[in-house]
This record gives sequence, C-alpha cells and structure tokens, in this order.
Amino acid sequence: MFSGNKFDFLIVGLGIAGAMLAHRLIRSGKEVVVFDQGKTETSSRIAAGLINPVTGRNYVRSWMIEALLEEAKTCYTGFESEFNVRVSRAMDIVRVLKDGQEEERWMMRTGDPAYARFMGEVRRGGVVQEIFLNEDTFGVVKGGMRISFPAILDTMREYLRKKGCYIEGKFDHEVLEINPAGYRYGDLSAAEVIFCEGAGMRKNPFFSALPMSDNKGEILVLKSDVYPRDLMVKRKHFTIPLDNGTIWFGSANSWKDINEMPSERAFRILKEDLEKHYRIPFEMMGQRAAFRPVVKDRRPLLGTHPKHKGMHVFNGFGTKGASLAPYFSKVMAHYLLFGEQLPAEVDVRRFD
Repeated sequence: MFSGNKFDFLIVGLGIAGAMLAHRLIRSGKEVVVFDQGKTETSSRIAAGLINPVTGRNYVRSWMIEALLEEAKTCYTGFESEFNVRVSRAMDIVRVLKDGQEEERWMMRTGDPAYARFMGEVRRGGVVQEIFLNEDTFGVVKGGMRISFPAILDTMREYLRKKGCYIEGKFDHEVLEINPAGYRYGDLSAAEVIFCEGAGMRKNPFFSALPMSDNKGEILVLKSDVYPRDLMVKRKHFTIPLDNGTIWFGSANSWKDINEMPSERAFRILKEDLEKHYRIPFEMMGQRAAFRPVVKDRRPLLGTHPKHKGMHVFNGFGTKGASLAPYFSKVMAHYLLFGEQLPAEVDVRRFD
C-alpha cells in the first residue's frame, strides 16, 4: 500500500535493527517510511560490528552461531552487491591467553569436536609477542567477521531519502494515533508500526513493561603506524582496525552512568590498559560513548503489542547486533508478511 503519505510500515529507529528490517520489507515490495533522530553517537554508530563465534572468559560458542553466520554472510554480501559498497570483512580473532588457567580452558574447548570449526590450537610468540609487553600465548577464533555499521546506515539513509521515505527528527509517541485502519502520525498513515529504537525503547510508553536496561559503552579511537590492519585482538579489551584507518579500542561499560557524554572513568580504564600492557605506541584520536539495550534474558525482542494489532517491536540486540540482525530481520519479516510463528525464545510474549 502506498499512496502519497500512506505506507505499509512505519519504522521508528535506523540503527542496525531498523536498517536490516527496512531493507527486508522494501525488497519484499512493501512501502516503508523510517523515522530516525540522526544522532552520530548511538550504539550502532560506534559499535565495532564484530561477529564473534566464541565469547567470554570460558570460551563459549555463541548462541545459534552456525545459523547466524550463514545468514549474515548471505545478507551482507547481498547488500554489498545491491548498493556497491563494502560492509563486511572475514577476520579471525586472536585471543590472548594471559595465564595458565586461560590456556587450560582454551585447550579443553579445542578438544571438543563441537568447537573444532571455530578454535585453533594454542600458539606462542608471533604477533602477540610483538604487540604486548608481557604475553606471548594466544589462540585464534576462526570464522569471525567485522561489519561496518556506519557504511550500512549511511547507505540506507541515503537510499530512503532518495525514495522520499526518511524523516529525521525525534519521534513523539504521544502524537501517534491508533485507529481501526492502522496508525497515523501527523499527515502520515501506515497499516503497521515497528519500534526499533535501541536504548530509547525504555522511554516507549507502549512497550515500557519489557525488562530492558541501558548499558553505557565507551571506546577510544586510536591510530597507529605499526599496528597490523588485518588483526583483531582480544586481551581484556578488543583492538580492532576499522576501514577509515583508525583503531577501535574497548569497551569500558557501566550500568550506573546515565550521562550521555564520554566519562573520565572510562578514559582512565582504557588508557591504563594501553599503557600497562601494549608494546606498540598508539595516538589518541578521541573517545566515544553510547547506550545499548540489554534484555533481561539476553535475547532479542520480537513481536506484537498485546492490545494493539499492527504495533510491533524489533529490538534488544545488545552487543551482538552484527550477527543477530540479519537472521532475525528475516524471521521478523516472515512473521509480518506471511504470519510465520516467532521462535519462543525471542517472542515478547515470553514476558507476559
């Protein structure tokens, strides 16, 4: 449905979740209008865009990683072909093993056939010894990817603008009118509305009961003439080279800090880590901060409002948006377009 200011879907939020879902729906022939505040410091804008098959101090396989990786590769390569823009890179992840306990845990995992695809043997020396002052032991996580969220978001925003269906500004939930025919916002009308607001979801009056918290993440932007351009390393923090020539270092997180500005505390934590453990020099280029949504059970939020048919949520991807958004945007699109059932572990009805 599209006639002037009438749309099939009104999407609120153009982070990685909103961008992936908007792209899916448009490719399915639907007319979509997107509201976004256009902020430069959002979780999607400052994220490293990392897909990490093995995470945490116990080296655990990421949830659904095989299915997520398969869809991520299909989705991102398709996006690249359609828009002629590079957004994805396959990159292994070097995990520094700081002591004997970490080395032992790593070796236990590599003995498990379920991990063979993603974890290599323990190694010594090499690039880790060149970069770090006191460590020379590491393992390699295979099958990782780095996704350029800014490239995706800038491409989608420009695409939507050219179609005349991108509106930059703050969305006022109180202005949204609900009627039997759908939804109206000012002079726009849509059959359905989808909220993809990230951390802003906590202020959404329609879905305020969902168990979400805001987590503040902060990073340093670095430069180095000697750091390898194809090396992602995780010690305590990640060191990740970006396409623009800078290096992403972080993150330092806080559940208590509600100030949107970068903090002295996070700067001190990250700077001390660099100075204490890294052998090679870095130039400080800046510090960035943003809030990301964290769901109580660490699973995304997909589904429909219990009272308002046609009002949906697609949110809560946390630190794993690069891997989760492609797969679950497909799941959400099939739910919206064909009535396919949502998996119970991501359906918002699990919190009823």
